[in-house]
Amino acid sequence: MSEVTYYVKPTVLEQFIIASEAPLADSESNNSCQPDQTSNINMMLEDPDLMPKIDDWLLVQSRNRIFFSYDGDEFITGFFTQPAAWRLINCAAKAYGKKLPEFNQLSYFRRARRAVIRGMQESPCHKLVQTLYFISLFAAWKGQPEAGRPFLKMALELILKLRLNIDPDDSPWLGKLTSRQKEDRRRAFWGCFLHMRFHYAVSSDAIYLDIDANCIKPPGAVNCPFPIFHAMPEVEWMSEIYYFIGSIRRIHSRPPKSIDDLLASSKLNNLQYCFIQLQTHVPLEYILLAESPATITEQDFIRFLNQLNAFVEGRRLFVLSLNIELLSAMSLFNRPQLYLTGLSSYSPIYISQSSREILTACIQQCLDVAFRIAHFVPLMVNFGTYTYAVVLPFFESMNVFWFVWCRMKRIWWTLVPAVRPEWANLHNVCSNIVEYVRDVYEREGSKGGTTSPILQCMEAMLREMVDVAGGILERSDRCEDILVFEMKIASLDEDDDQDVVEQKAKEPPCYLGLLGMEIDGRLRWSGPSEESWRLFWKLY
Repeated sequence: MSEVTYYVKPTVLEQFIIASEAPLADSESNNSCQPDQTSNINMMLEDPDLMPKIDDWLLVQSRNRIFFSYDGDEFITGFFTQPAAWRLINCAAKAYGKKLPEFNQLSYFRRARRAVIRGMQESPCHKLVQTLYFISLFAAWKGQPEAGRPFLKMALELILKLRLNIDPDDSPWLGKLTSRQKEDRRRAFWGCFLHMRFHYAVSSDAIYLDIDANCIKPPGAVNCPFPIFHAMPEVEWMSEIYYFIGSIRRIHSRPPKSIDDLLASSKLNNLQYCFIQLQTHVPLEYILLAESPATITEQDFIRFLNQLNAFVEGRRLFVLSLNIELLSAMSLFNRPQLYLTGLSSYSPIYISQSSREILTACIQQCLDVAFRIAHFVPLMVNFGTYTYAVVLPFFESMNVFWFVWCRMKRIWWTLVPAVRPEWANLHNVCSNIVEYVRDVYEREGSKGGTTSPILQCMEAMLREMVDVAGGILERSDRCEDILVFEMKIASLDEDDDQDVVEQKAKEPPCYLGLLGMEIDGRLRWSGPSEESWRLFWKLY
C-alpha cells in the first residue's frame, strides 16, 4: 500500500517568518512575468507610504489562500516583495471584506492608485493587469464604478498587449512557465473578461474591447501539491450570460416601431434560442430550483445548502450568481412584453387569440421567475454575500412584482388566475428584498452611488404596492414634482468633501431600468432610452 503524504499548513507565525525572509532577488525572479529574463533591482528610493508593513500582512494573511483571480498562496508567501500597487489594492479589498472603517479602506485604495501611476514606467506584466482589475473592482464595490473605469480600460488594453487572451499552453514564448504560473495568467484574463462583460450588461456606454475567450481555456484546477486553484467552469457561463443580458439591453435601447415588433422580434428570438442552448450546458448539480415558484420551503432551503456545500467555499458565490443571472435573463426577455398588459388599448378582449396566449404565458413566466429570484435572499444572507452585482437580479424581480400588482389590468388576472399573488406573501417577499438591498447600500459606505437609486426605487415601488393593496389610488401628501433616480458620481479620495465632488449624475448601472414606466405617477428612472419608451407607451 502506497504511502500518503499530507500537506500541513504552517502556523501564522511560521507564515510570517516565511514571508518576511523571502529573498528579494529570488522573489523578483520567481514572480516575474517573463522568468527567462534577469530582473534588474530598482535602486530608486521607495516612498515610505508604499512600503509593506506587518499590519498589512496580518490583514491579508489567511489559511484559505484559494482565490478566483490570482494565486493567493504566492501572494501571501511573497507578500513583502510584491509590487506595491498589487499589495495595497489587496489590502483595500480585505479591509472592505472585513468591514474596517471606511478611512482605512480608502487609504489603501488611494495609495494603490498612486503606486500604479508611479510604476507605469516599468515593463507591464500580468500582475499589473490583476492590479488594475482589482482597482476597478474595488471602486465598483464602493458604489463608484466611474472611478475604476480608466483602470479597467488599461487592464483590457494590456490583455491584448500581453496576449493574455491566448492560452498559455498555446503560447510557445511562455514555455518556461510552470502550470501554476500559466493558470495565474489565465485567471488574470478571466477576472478582467468577466468584469468587462458585467459592465457590458449594465451600462449603455460600457468599455468593451474586441476581446473574446475563444482561444483560452476555462479556469482550471492546479495542485502544487496542495490546491492552488479550483476548477471554475461557471465563470465562462457567467460571462456568456452577461453578454446575453447586454445584448437584450441593446435590443431594447430604443422602443420597437410597433407592438407587433415587440411581440415578435427576430433578433430577440435568435438571442433567446442561443440562450436556451447555453442553459443546456449547465449541469443539473449547479441548478437551485424550488419545488414551487411562489414559496421556498424548509426542505428546499436545506437542499440548496447541501448543493452549495458540495462546492468549495470560493465557488459558492459564483454558483449563486449563476442561478440568479440565468433567471434574470429569462425575465428580461419577457418584461417588455409584460408591460403590454398595462395598456387599456391592449386588453385581451381587443387582441387576437395568439397574442393572448403569448401574453398569458409571459405573465406566468415573469412571475414564476420573480419569485424564484426572491428565493435567493436568505441564501445570500446565509453566505454573507452583499455585493452590488447580485442586487440587479433582485431589482428585476421587484420590477415584475410592482408592475403586476400596480399596473397590470385586472382583467388579465381573470384569464390567468394562477398568477394572482397572495398579498401577505408578496408583501413579505418584497420587504425581504428591500431589506437585503438596504444592507448592501450600507456596506458601500458614504461615497456609494450605485445601490442608492435602486434602493430608493424599490422603496417607492413597495410604498405604491402597499397603497394599492389598501385601496389608496392617490396619496394626499404626494408631491407633484417629477423626480428622477440617478447615480451620483463622487470621488473616492478620502480627504475630498462629499458636497464638493458630487457634481455629476448619470444613469445607474442596471439591466433594463423601468422602460419608461413611472412609479407613483412621478418617479422616473434615468437613462437614454427612458423618454422614448415613455412616448411609446403613450402612443397606445
